[in-house]
Amino acid sequence: MTATVTESAAGSDYSGAAAPERATIEKSTRQRRLATTASVVSYFVLAIVAFLPHGPLASRAIPAAGPGNPAGSDPFQMAWFLSWLPYALTHGLNIFHTNLFDYPQGVNLADNTSVPLLGLLGWPVTATLGPVAAFNFLLRLAFALSATSMFLVLHRWCSSTIAPFAGGLLYGFGPYMVGQELHLDLAFVAIPPLLVLCADELVRTQSMRPWKLGILTGVAISAELLISPDVVSGCVVMAVVAAVALAIAHRHLLASKLAYIVSASAVAVATFALVCGYLIFDMVAGPHHLLGAVIPPSALQGLHADLLGSIVPTSNQVLAPHFLAHLGNDMVSSNLSENGTYLGIPLVILLIVIVRKSRGNAVVQALGWLAVAAFVLSLGPVLTIGTLSTHIPLPERVFAHLPLLDNTIPARYDLYVSLFAAMVLALGLDRFVQRQSSESVLSAKWLSRLGPLGSDTTAARRARVGLVACITVLSLLPNLPFPSRPAPWPPSLITTIRRLVPPGSVVLTYPYPTPLHPGALLWEAQTGMDYHLLGGYANIQIGNSGHRWPELLSPPYVQEMLGYANVGDQWPLPGVVNSADLEALHIFLARYFVGAVVYWGGGDDPIAAYDYLAQALGPPTYRSHLVAIWLPGTGRWRSPSGQP
Repeated sequence: MTATVTESAAGSDYSGAAAPERATIEKSTRQRRLATTASVVSYFVLAIVAFLPHGPLASRAIPAAGPGNPAGSDPFQMAWFLSWLPYALTHGLNIFHTNLFDYPQGVNLADNTSVPLLGLLGWPVTATLGPVAAFNFLLRLAFALSATSMFLVLHRWCSSTIAPFAGGLLYGFGPYMVGQELHLDLAFVAIPPLLVLCADELVRTQSMRPWKLGILTGVAISAELLISPDVVSGCVVMAVVAAVALAIAHRHLLASKLAYIVSASAVAVATFALVCGYLIFDMVAGPHHLLGAVIPPSALQGLHADLLGSIVPTSNQVLAPHFLAHLGNDMVSSNLSENGTYLGIPLVILLIVIVRKSRGNAVVQALGWLAVAAFVLSLGPVLTIGTLSTHIPLPERVFAHLPLLDNTIPARYDLYVSLFAAMVLALGLDRFVQRQSSESVLSAKWLSRLGPLGSDTTAARRARVGLVACITVLSLLPNLPFPSRPAPWPPSLITTIRRLVPPGSVVLTYPYPTPLHPGALLWEAQTGMDYHLLGGYANIQIGNSGHRWPELLSPPYVQEMLGYANVGDQWPLPGVVNSADLEALHIFLARYFVGAVVYWGGGDDPIAAYDYLAQALGPPTYRSHLVAIWLPGTGRWRSPSGQP
């Protein structure tokens, strides 16, 4: 009886002690969830604000290139790619091949940034609001999801919320992302942080079953390949660098971990091959696959970072003195879309301090050295300091001679500098927050006894930390909002094409579709992709080499007159058009079974182009301000005299 009472009393005492503890834990969990939700919502709000006044579902305004950014044509191309996957799947077509543009040969889309996964993700928006709205939606999503992905990965490693939030902010809205804001495939980088998490599980914690980790890793890599092969190649290079470095530094642990690593890696490779095997086959051996680099490796190697690039701002930052911004803009061959290596002096110093203070933390050390390795690779084949080449060779020069890596743009390794820098920052900040919390608890009593002196010490420390944080944030503040502009052609052009051009026709346009004038690709996407387009903007195979410009068809005068500025040609063409030039258009139309000619007065020489078409084909079937469409009257093209 006594024993029973004693046990009951003990149980009663335990329950009474556990209840407050349980309540404290539940309160802490609720606060952590609320902070997580607030952080993620903040990323999405920032992504929307960054493009104001245009909303995330804008169907007319499309992001535009500012001065020094040559990527202004890429959103038009990407909008077409986003439309292609829904069209191909609903029409039973191969998603990696098309001749809807660059007709008649067509394009191997496996060798292009055709982003099939993003096409699938944006399908509902494409189907309801059109490809421009889908591009705008996915671009905002790219910023928000990239930041969120980094936040969630860091949230597993950090006890605080402010540290993961800062890391996500740097990764999702830092200089790399600001530079790539027109390249959807390179800005949608939500997966690389997940791959780092998988790598950490693979080589360090090894708590997950190897087959499960292998499947998750294989699926993640496959998803990234379906967004950006360029990012996958960079991830593979960084993984090799990390594997070699860790195997050397921790070789005494290799034997105990090798079996797990081999098992998980084998499953990952098998999963990747299963998901993306056909894509890779098409990329390297499919019809019209590319042979070698589309752009000469020497030209690509010129797009590399500068040794001073991490501390010299560009006009992509708000608080950039003019003389410094001018120097920063001149780096990376004056290409602002690829110039994302900037971190700022305050952040660079902070990262160095964190790494030095964390000598006993193997994770921070590994991430810090990987950031350095990525920065060295971003410097390209030779060391450049302040836009002046030193001719000192660097490791990245080897890539120009390696298959599949010979089309590498060195500056794009800035992504991995940003990736690892964000992780180091978060882990260092989390350690500081933990230390502050611990010191606050342990020293609360004696600090209170010090009176004003204790308060001043704590306040001074917080003031210093706050000042460092403000300076770091201000040095990185992007130059927002990102510019957008309405499509330059009138809305009536799209409705008129849809109404007049017969489905399945081959269409010749002015301006002729090229990397400089890709607007006709967007016309095709906006009108339902029901016709074939001569010309285009894609990586294609011509003869024994790859090209970005469309093939010069015969007779070449037609394309040249309508805007095809072939390398080596003189421009503009002679102003006098003779009968042979007019006949060339009729030969061209008959040879390629052209069923419509669409003119918009937005090219380089619209008056000469319109006069040429009108002289050869007579009055257009439809004409309004800056728009004209010619159709064959009875299935055959007639000359101005009325003769077939």
